[in-house]
Amino acid sequence: DELIVDFADPGRRSDAADRLARRLAVDQVVLLARDARLGILLPAAGMPRTLAGGPLWRRLLGVCMEPGCHRGQVDLPVGSERTATALASHTVAMVLIGGDVADDDREQIARVLPLLEALVAAESRAVDADSRVAEALAGTQRATSLAAALEAARAEASRLNAQLREEHERKDDFLAMLAHELRNPLAPITHSVEILRSSSIPEDVRTRLLDVIARQSRQLSRLVEDLLDVSRVSRGRIELRREPVDLRAVVQAAVDASQPVVASREHALRIAVSVSPLWVDGDEQRLTQVFSNLLHNAAKYTEPGGRIEADASIDGDQVVVSIADNGIGIEPQMLGRVFDLFTQAPVSLDRSDGGLGIGLTLVRSLVQMHGGTVEAVSPGVGCGSTFTVRLPRAEAPADAEQASGNGSRSTDRPARGLRVLVVDDNRDSAQTLGELLQI
Repeated sequence: DELIVDFADPGRRSDAADRLARRLAVDQVVLLARDARLGILLPAAGMPRTLAGGPLWRRLLGVCMEPGCHRGQVDLPVGSERTATALASHTVAMVLIGGDVADDDREQIARVLPLLEALVAAESRAVDADSRVAEALAGTQRATSLAAALEAARAEASRLNAQLREEHERKDDFLAMLAHELRNPLAPITHSVEILRSSSIPEDVRTRLLDVIARQSRQLSRLVEDLLDVSRVSRGRIELRREPVDLRAVVQAAVDASQPVVASREHALRIAVSVSPLWVDGDEQRLTQVFSNLLHNAAKYTEPGGRIEADASIDGDQVVVSIADNGIGIEPQMLGRVFDLFTQAPVSLDRSDGGLGIGLTLVRSLVQMHGGTVEAVSPGVGCGSTFTVRLPRAEAPADAEQASGNGSRSTDRPARGLRVLVVDDNRDSAQTLGELLQI
């Protein structure tokens, strides 16, 4: 009973074997158990897992696969040779190494060996059960992880589907808007042409109709140019013609370009530009397009008689231009999307304001190509909005005084006749351009 108690706990089994060895006056006691999968005897749980034995030791282990009492020489550790007595059952064996074992001790061990066998078998079943539980827990965790991953994938798929639906709706809205915007200038152009065909119209009416054609043609040209620029930007086909540019002249050019729409809506436009040059390294034409689009946007989304302010100044190593208005403002959820392609504030198709929702996309793309940033800020609907462009400040060129003048370039060379070849796949376009050049 005492032997069973000593060997019952795998955590104390090695110490129990040492105590038994001292009691029996032998060098070492080893408890072995048969591994069901490998079919060989291995140290039982709690015993040293590695035994450096030689061929004599392995031979004894083979003999111990048969129940009974076995004696022989063992080389444990390798290089030594000691007498060993092994008491084996079907699944366990206790090996007593070194010294002579009394018959009474052998008989006592033989009597408790079936109990040790049952104990080790129970341990093996418990280990197998724990292993199955661990496998079940691992399987549950894997299933939980897979379920979570599947749910995340479903959520992502749902988000992507919603995004695709939104983009599809925006594309449809854009196509409807494009048809509307192209029809708007074409209708007055067509009507004016038909009226001009009549030979009996007053001169003042004729002049007004020509103004209508010119104005609507410019609007149509602006729409087409914006579309082409979006295509060029998306394909990386826009190349900047960089040179030192004073942004004061650029802002003034943008104001001049936007003056018709500002005046038509009777807005008050205030311009506050630094007295010092605002040098940047950029494409003057494209930067003018940036600020013209922002001013045009401010005028379009501000009720008639509104207020627009354009400020340009130096902020450290940056040149900052901000354009503010007291117009309709921007909803908080729209602030992060105003620069996305085909995005506009909610309006109906029959509104009189032009635009395809691509102007701010061009603004952001062109500013980023210049190494700058653009930001939209609005306190909310009905509270106006402010667009701020920041561009890297550049060194003043050597001829800064001349370059920062009125921006005009003159030449003393006398004018002379030029031969111009007009090539166009539209016959009417080529013919009318040729006639225009001859005027």
